[in-house]
Amino acid sequence: MVATVRNRKKSSSRKSSKKNQISGWQVRIIIMAALIIIALLGVVVWQLQSNKNASRAIAASTQKTTKPQAAKPQSNSNSRYQYTEILENRSIDTGSGVTITRNYEAETIARENARKKALAEKKRKLEEERRKVEAEKARIAEEKRRIAEEKRRLAMEKKMGHSLNSNTVSGNNVSSKPVQKGKLYIECARNYRTEKEAQEQKAKLAFNGKESSIYHKQIGGGYAYAVRIGPYTNQAEAEKARSEIVNAKLGSECAFFKY
Repeated sequence: MVATVRNRKKSSSRKSSKKNQISGWQVRIIIMAALIIIALLGVVVWQLQSNKNASRAIAASTQKTTKPQAAKPQSNSNSRYQYTEILENRSIDTGSGVTITRNYEAETIARENARKKALAEKKRKLEEERRKVEAEKARIAEEKRRIAEEKRRLAMEKKMGHSLNSNTVSGNNVSSKPVQKGKLYIECARNYRTEKEAQEQKAKLAFNGKESSIYHKQIGGGYAYAVRIGPYTNQAEAEKARSEIVNAKLGSECAFFKY
């Protein structure tokens, strides 16, 4: 009985040892497989790292060998020529199929010429205006001188006692005819300083077939000689005579007077 039990224990121990031996081999296989996998992974990582470093080295060497030389700066004259050339002949597409080429140098010259022309025209106008002002000043000065001379002469006549009226004259050579009532006369704007000038005008009118007489009229503080043309019986006759006088340049600003 005891022997049987011992035999059973021995057989069971053998079976358990066999089971333990199988489990140990499996563990070894697993460990070896893990080591192989780790080794393979290490090789792969090392290969990848080597390839990456090799790529960087190749790229660096390529950049070093293919590095372009620094471009030499072009001379100012060349760049200026290119810039001027571009500006002088610049093609502009209008969008309708027509290309316009602008010549900037010609446009600049044209603008400068236009500016100079405008400046010259402005100077010319200023000079012309200055001359007009000077001429007007001279005319006003001459008019003032003439008026002063007329006043002086009239004052001298008044001082000498030449008191005249519209129907009497001094001397025997001039006699003012009395006007006819209801008749038309022509009187022009021109006055005469001396009796001789009035007589000359009367002779010119007589030469052109116009009857006239000399009379005095008061101007300011004195008197002057004037010529009265007529008489005329109606307006049409007086109009015709006035036209003939004006056309013959024997008078200007002639008006009609009826007494």
